[in-house]
Amino acid sequence: MYKQIDCYPSNKLFILSSVLFIALMIGGFTYIKEINEIKSHTKSSIENRAKQLQSHIGLLLANSMALKKVYENEYKHFLAHHSDALFEDKDFQYLPQYNLTIFTPKNTESSHGTAQILGPKATSNIQLQVELKTAEALTSVIEVILNEIQSTVAIYYTSKQGFSYRAPQHPIDQFRFNADQYNKPFWRQSIPENNPLNKPVFSLIGDNHEHHRRFGLSNPIIVNGQFLGVISIEMTTNEIDNLLSINQDFADSVLLDNHNKISYSQDYEAIGKTLEPTNGGSLSTWQRTDNGWLYKAPIIPGELYIAHQLTDESIMQEAKANSLLLWSLLMLGVILSLLVMQLFCTAKKNRNLMLVDPLTSLYNRRGFQIISTPIFAHLKRHQSPWALLLIDIDFFKKVNDTHGHIIGDEVLVKVADFIHQSNRGESIVGRWGGEEFLVLLPGTPPQEAMEAAERIRKNIAENLLISNQEHVTVSIGIAPAMADDNFEKTVHNADLALYQAKHQGRNISILYNPTDAKAINQE
Repeated sequence: MYKQIDCYPSNKLFILSSVLFIALMIGGFTYIKEINEIKSHTKSSIENRAKQLQSHIGLLLANSMALKKVYENEYKHFLAHHSDALFEDKDFQYLPQYNLTIFTPKNTESSHGTAQILGPKATSNIQLQVELKTAEALTSVIEVILNEIQSTVAIYYTSKQGFSYRAPQHPIDQFRFNADQYNKPFWRQSIPENNPLNKPVFSLIGDNHEHHRRFGLSNPIIVNGQFLGVISIEMTTNEIDNLLSINQDFADSVLLDNHNKISYSQDYEAIGKTLEPTNGGSLSTWQRTDNGWLYKAPIIPGELYIAHQLTDESIMQEAKANSLLLWSLLMLGVILSLLVMQLFCTAKKNRNLMLVDPLTSLYNRRGFQIISTPIFAHLKRHQSPWALLLIDIDFFKKVNDTHGHIIGDEVLVKVADFIHQSNRGESIVGRWGGEEFLVLLPGTPPQEAMEAAERIRKNIAENLLISNQEHVTVSIGIAPAMADDNFEKTVHNADLALYQAKHQGRNISILYNPTDAKAINQE
């Protein structure tokens, strides 16, 4: 290309203009295509997450409705059949320092709840006692929900009579009921003035400064047209956060109610704000907003949606970056050539990385097999001796459980370094899986393989410490290559020898012996 331009200098301007025109045309088409691809990808992501949220929240909603139904039926029963007092004064304990009256049902289990009542209320309030008795009767349903939905933290009934019944039991220093509860979203959004259709309410519990935020599903309790209170299921936000945070998207998604108000977002300040399109549109299309595009998919039709907004700025920046890249590549052939070469080198590098364990920098199982295959063929062809060492870190699970996975990873790296340093240059070392390492010793008879194994074992036992006080040891199974043994058979033999080493107390090297292996198999 450059020779052609140099030979025809009069054509330089024409060629440059043509390239610029073509680049602009292709760049423009690419820009539009990128915008559509961004929307298409985000739409697919939202719909997929909506299905997962439907399953997760659908189970929660079904249990919440069952809880609501049981409460309303039990309340009617106790209201119709109660005596003058369902409880005695001795069943209540007033704590003046908190201005709370505590009620805990007798003969309770850990899954049962505790009621906290504002002020010194007790037997004088029959309505309160009927609601307390009803809440206490929910024990069996609560137990089922707590067992079925693992993310459930608590189930509680908040009464407009001024009390909260919460299960499972929480010490007063962990949960203390107060009048501020009636100003929180779960209550404000559930009361008839704000929820005339008595629909379930999804809301955030806690604030953005709490270490663990909670997501709640609340149901208003209405009996004979009278609003009694709100029954809520409180759960951790971990699973919902994971479904709302997808790395490929430009921002986190949110949950919207049927009024397009944000019910839940990882950005606490956004909760309660309206995210409403300016041009209407259906659920299956992107809808225009003041500063971008909005797409939402139903989780509970008519009540709860997952929504994602792409701002004009984010779309423009991403689409422009992609289209400008192509435009630049078309205009500059040299950069294209360099880029292709760089991509080729990167692809080759990535292929090599697929063969290496990123933590220890040793070959992984796949890499070990690929690298060692031609070596095995050479050894077998020349009838050369060889051996495999299968090395396992003793009590590694205890290391992880006691010191954490960060220290466990450091131990893996250090063991890998010791193994690598203790072997000859022609040996192949790989991480076979978990805390197991495999070493190929070409041209090594059994006795030398045993010596190599002992060198590794002693080096680790004497020099590798956790926190400068706890020794790390390894057990090693040694399998010399037999006349007709292939690689898989030799690995199996090494594994049998390793099992024997573990059986004999660990921190020992065992040379594979067919007789011992047979005894192990019989066990």
